[in-house]
Amino acid sequence: MLPCQHTFCFLCLQNSVMSADASRLRCAKCRSEVPLPKEGISGFPSSIHLQNILDLLESDYASMDELLQCCGCQTVSGSSVFCEHCKLTYCSLCMARHVEELAKQLGHIADQLDATVDKITQRYKKFESSQSEVEAKLREEAEKRVRQIRDLEAQLLHRLETAKAAEETGLQEVVLKVRTAAAGARLFASKGFDHAQDPNEKIRVFMKLHRDAGDALSEVTTVGNTQVCFEPDAFAVTVECRADAVLEDEAESPGSPSASQETISPASSPASAPNPSPPATDTSNQSKAELQRLAADAQSRLYRSKSFLART
Repeated sequence: MLPCQHTFCFLCLQNSVMSADASRLRCAKCRSEVPLPKEGISGFPSSIHLQNILDLLESDYASMDELLQCCGCQTVSGSSVFCEHCKLTYCSLCMARHVEELAKQLGHIADQLDATVDKITQRYKKFESSQSEVEAKLREEAEKRVRQIRDLEAQLLHRLETAKAAEETGLQEVVLKVRTAAAGARLFASKGFDHAQDPNEKIRVFMKLHRDAGDALSEVTTVGNTQVCFEPDAFAVTVECRADAVLEDEAESPGSPSASQETISPASSPASAPNPSPPATDTSNQSKAELQRLAADAQSRLYRSKSFLART
């Protein structure tokens, strides 16, 4: 404060001293000149009235630090509430409105969740529809393949039955021919030689019976040598025929015919598959044993007659 009782701030007085004579200072209000103290600007006394006002303001600001301002209505209150969600301070009235707004937001959130559930449900329905379609196609294809396998099974079984019937028929024909030749040989051996007077006639009859027996024996090798087997991996039936002699006491000759083989598989059908010669067999052991006995007997007779034929 200057001697003329006019008050200025310290910075304003300092600027006036720097721009004028350093020994005197002119008051900016009354234009009176006052001598500058030895201490300079700091030598002027302070205004007690203004200092009291400053002290009062500082105390008011210190007490206001304990109060909070509402972010909604901008009022300062000691009962303000801090919102942990939005990190803002509200008075009691604004906090009530803020809570209502949050409740509305919860309603919107619930609606969004319901919409999400609907979307998920629709996705599952699409998946369920696709799964049902794939399942139907799978079952249809499986049934188709099962029918194909059943059809092939029926074809193979029919082919085996046909081969069995053909083998049985061939066996019966050969057995009948061998029996007929054996019966003729026995009849002529027991009575034919006695009734025939001409030796040449006897020889001619003997040679005829000899040829019949040889023909019967030649057909024996075509019966009872067929084997059938099933190949699970290829789902095929193989028919193999060995053209060897059926007699157990007759050894294989080096020049005997090779085995023939037929495979009945999914690629071959009964209509297109070649007829095996001879087909598969399922004859009884009794018929085979009898056929072997008759053939052995006829073969023995032929061997015994070789010396006689050589002389003629």
